[in-house]
Amino acid sequence: MQAMIFAAGLGTRLRPLTDNMPKALVPLAGKPMLERVIDHFYSEGARRIVVNIHHFGQQIIDFLEENKHRWTESDIEVSDERGLLLDTGGGLLNALHYFDEHEPIVVGNADVLCNAPLQKLLKYHIENGNDATLLIRRRETNRQLLFERQTHLLRGWVNLKTSETKGGVDVVDLPDYDQKAFCGIHVVNPSLVKEMGDKGDIFGVTDAYLRICRTHRIQSVDLETGYMWYDIGTIEKLHCCEKEIMNK
Repeated sequence: MQAMIFAAGLGTRLRPLTDNMPKALVPLAGKPMLERVIDHFYSEGARRIVVNIHHFGQQIIDFLEENKHRWTESDIEVSDERGLLLDTGGGLLNALHYFDEHEPIVVGNADVLCNAPLQKLLKYHIENGNDATLLIRRRETNRQLLFERQTHLLRGWVNLKTSETKGGVDVVDLPDYDQKAFCGIHVVNPSLVKEMGDKGDIFGVTDAYLRICRTHRIQSVDLETGYMWYDIGTIEKLHCCEKEIMNK
């Protein structure tokens, strides 16, 4: 398995913790977020892991060097965006040269803690001939992805608060679609990443999926019950997750 972990964010929602460190190294119950995410990817068989960096990037480089003995069977590379933050889509495209172009890439975020079965997700992606496979779940948020009920194919996006839509879906058609929230974990073929833009472009990966969802097979998979998922990108959510971890 080859994987990418987004760790280049500014972490503005985690201030003041990120005033002197990158978001990815903010401790969660005594262990940096990035360490927890790499541990999970490593345990699932990721043998090439690319981590992108920007905000306090040298701290992440130093952390990976100091802890490489913990992931001896994995080749961990750094995709350096310290000169220009490229967002998730641009960051993935910028790091594409690190990956085998014939194998799908499993993608995650340093501020999402999830123990989903990545090998199972990868197998589903390959067996269904998908260009991309998004891990989704039902949760309360104004921003929802829209999927065909029978095929589970991505068809659009809606902001329920503003009624803004993307992907060519009209608000009046919302009842025809399943509304699910993206978990931040997905599998994507390198060939699809190449179609998202040009190297150096700044764009989000979700927006890229929405631009091309009508011409490519981008399918969803529900996060099964029994698996943990936490967005730990804010102080409040970080503390909530810490309480859950400490109580287990």
